[in-house]
Amino acid sequence: MSFIKDSNNSWQSCMAKNITFIVTKDCQLACKYCYLVGKNVKERMPWEVAKTFIDYVLDHETDPDFAYESVVWDFIGGEPFLEIELINKICDYIKTELFCRNHHWFNSYRFSFSTNGINYHEKAVQDFIKKIKYRHNY
Repeated sequence: MSFIKDSNNSWQSCMAKNITFIVTKDCQLACKYCYLVGKNVKERMPWEVAKTFIDYVLDHETDPDFAYESVVWDFIGGEPFLEIELINKICDYIKTELFCRNHHWFNSYRFSFSTNGINYHEKAVQDFIKKIKYRHNY
């Protein structure tokens, strides 16, 4: 029995564009190996910046930089789940816009999160995870 997936059956044949949001520079930890120096609770991505960026990406779907079969919307920080309300709003906007625009990514996207896991048990995070899970049957 093989535990290695056949590369021909991988998600979208590895033809996915990765788009990353740095939603905050804040974090509860001070890991020595962290790439983020000068953590700052005041530096967070404003909703207007996120919306403008999403609109730009979706408006340029034929641009070679965005002409991939699929997309992974990635959220990092600091600790991204410190900004769960913003992430929730961003994800809802992305899903709505993909649908309304009949965008080719509508049935071919994923959300990814790089987290330290400290906020995983928080109600807002769990509610978000349930919402995403049940809407996509992952």
